[in-house]
Amino acid sequence: MYGLKLLIEHFPQADYYFLADQDTVVMPNNFRRMLFLLENHILPSHADLYVGHKNAAEKGIPPFIMTGGGALLRGGTLRKLQGSLETLSERSLRGDLCWYHLDWVLGKSLKEKGVRATAHEAFQQYSDRGGCSNMSVSCHPVRLEAAQQRMIQELSIVMPDKLNSSWAAPCPDRLYSNPNMVGMCRRHRLKNWEHKHVQK
Repeated sequence: MYGLKLLIEHFPQADYYFLADQDTVVMPNNFRRMLFLLENHILPSHADLYVGHKNAAEKGIPPFIMTGGGALLRGGTLRKLQGSLETLSERSLRGDLCWYHLDWVLGKSLKEKGVRATAHEAFQQYSDRGGCSNMSVSCHPVRLEAAQQRMIQELSIVMPDKLNSSWAAPCPDRLYSNPNMVGMCRRHRLKNWEHKHVQK
């Protein structure tokens, strides 16, 4: 949590923050495309965003985004925690949250601020089990740098017709599932897609 405090201090006006692990591969073209669509076609101006590979299966832990697969947050969303990050850092080191993973603490803290985790299949925590494709934004784990570069080259296929607003919008909970921990969204079942609204 102390790292998040430093992140906000160094980039206090960022429109978005992206949290990921060292062995997370990010597809730059898809990432830029998603940011453009979210900002210009999907999110209302003051809407929160906390999206990625959602996990709602940990007992006693509110639903959260697994940061190995990448957690994308709107700037204003993460900055809601700015005044409490020092206390959260201390609790994580020596207090009641000392056995919590970072992504657990982040999800719990944001929920207390009224922000809910939203799922998206373009962020994959367990890409070694499948699910990573040329429509992905981030894939984890890929530990070797050479393998990371190879994956970016293989999956960097521009598909503007498919990387549209329906693709970029977070997945409604009723359509999201995690078979074998691979995030999937059954978007084909969603009729009359209203991409300007994020499910609350």
